[in-house]
Amino acid sequence: MVLEAVKPHYQALETIKPNFQEAIQAALDCLNVCESCASTCLQDDEASVLTRCIHLSWECAAVCDGMTKSLLGSSKYAQDWVLLCIEVCEDCAAECERHDHPCCRACAEACRACARVCSELLLTLA
Repeated sequence: MVLEAVKPHYQALETIKPNFQEAIQAALDCLNVCESCASTCLQDDEASVLTRCIHLSWECAAVCDGMTKSLLGSSKYAQDWVLLCIEVCEDCAAECERHDHPCCRACAEACRACARVCSELLLTLA
């Protein structure tokens, strides 16, 4: 579990609400898949066609990282990060769905899952 990897850095991880934990895990999973997709697409012979996919994947990974940190740190900006994460994940998924590469399909799936979990979390933050 990826969430276990951050435990040493956040002593009170067990005090984080379960719905936060689910969103954090989805974002960490999405971050890893997006970084992998961007790296794989950069190595593709047709990388120039995948430019938007690569950029959105990197951006999505960065936003997922920021949202994770905001939730772990109980930031007053957490709701803003969650909203941004939903938007970027949906944009990244839509772009990745345009490409017939296994990494793009995996990225789109991870982004859709993260956006779904974050949308559910958003209902509890409002």
